[in-house]
Amino acid sequence: MKSSRILSSLCYLSILVVPLLFPIIVWLLSHRNSEVHYHASRAITLHLIPILLGVFTFLVIGFMGISKFTADTANMVLVILAIIMAVTSILLFIYNIYYGIKLLVS
Repeated sequence: MKSSRILSSLCYLSILVVPLLFPIIVWLLSHRNSEVHYHASRAITLHLIPILLGVFTFLVIGFMGISKFTADTANMVLVILAIIMAVTSILLFIYNIYYGIKLLVS
């Protein structure tokens, strides 16, 4: 039981070193242990959210570049998206570290 908590914790704490690779490997290899499998899939989701938000932001930037928006509208949208992306990434980074430590301590 102790090793499963350590492995689950490392899935969240891997955001410091290899954000997506380690949880995917653990998720693929942990079908027998449902607790580790659950935490690995949750860590993958939490690591993917900022990446998908970044891809969405770049798609919006590209769309706004080829469309006929005014400069003021485009700048406002880009600033709002950048703030949302930065705040979400920072909060998820902190949450991953918090939850990884919480699993280690409990």
